[in-house]
Amino acid sequence: MKARTTIIATLFTSLLFTSCRNVPSVEPEKSNSMYVSSNYWYQSRNIAEHGIEKKVDVFYLLPTCVGAWKDSTGTNRYNADLDNDKQKQAFDLSCELADSIFGTQCNLFLPYYRQATFGGPEDTQSFDSIHAIAFDDVKASFQYYMRHHNGGRKIVLAGFSQGAHMAVELLKSLDAKTAAQVVATYAIGGGVSLADLKNPNVKLAQGEKDKGVVICFNSMSNPEAKATGIWAKALWENNVACINPITWKCNETAAVLLPAGAKDGVSDQRFPYGTVVVAEDSTRDVTVKINPGNHCLIIDNLKMEEYHFKALEFIFPKGNLHLQDPFFYAKAIKENLKVRCLDEK
Repeated sequence: MKARTTIIATLFTSLLFTSCRNVPSVEPEKSNSMYVSSNYWYQSRNIAEHGIEKKVDVFYLLPTCVGAWKDSTGTNRYNADLDNDKQKQAFDLSCELADSIFGTQCNLFLPYYRQATFGGPEDTQSFDSIHAIAFDDVKASFQYYMRHHNGGRKIVLAGFSQGAHMAVELLKSLDAKTAAQVVATYAIGGGVSLADLKNPNVKLAQGEKDKGVVICFNSMSNPEAKATGIWAKALWENNVACINPITWKCNETAAVLLPAGAKDGVSDQRFPYGTVVVAEDSTRDVTVKINPGNHCLIIDNLKMEEYHFKALEFIFPKGNLHLQDPFFYAKAIKENLKVRCLDEK
């Protein structure tokens, strides 16, 4: 376990030294046929054990898991190589996390896609080209899922970080009939802009039970701890959305994330950063509330040294809790799925 954590940390650290050139990533046409193969889908443990027994599916899109890499010619590549076993292994922990949250409540369908990597170019033209390849895969995998797996069931779209962005983009691309099947879109660590809201498929969640809505939130310990880089710009620069996943309200009322004196379990040592809530002062509650100024969640009384990940501080400075979003609110999301998505009333 310790060795695996070291490998992950080494991967992230290596991204700091990746040179970037404006080059094509990989052949875009590949996505049209590859999702026929099970090699490009995560095999949910819950489905393996119980079959497709739930009445709602979740179509989940992964966060950024791999770094920029060089092909056999020495050319830098900025989209994941889905035929590279080592890169696919980097997806494992995020897949298992998604299965533990969403796969316990819904039938989990999770495609591997040629996601944009860490360490990519920062110019808009290159980013758009890299993003387009990733999104082509997202659309192709969803089309295959709808034709061969959905069977008319209701759908939850979900993703974290880059996956959250892809989930919102996918929602925007759907025709009215398909969009009507989408009960909710959980864009964890993502954002929604005013431009996104002009799309008829995009409506913001206002409570715990509204359907056909986008749920998104991003956590920090202070409003100044903003993420940086071109992905941060794409995700959060124009974000106007935030809901508190403890209260499922959009007001500024503080909610208790961890009561005074309580413990949130043991951090998952497979990840090179803290995954449970640890109080700075155990005699006080750890609380979370919405900051309306930048539409993010502010968590107070966290022991911040538990969460700072130096290898990625060039993106997530100290005080930014983006990496903790799926962990801190996992229980709340699971409970909300039951109320929002599985209750037909």
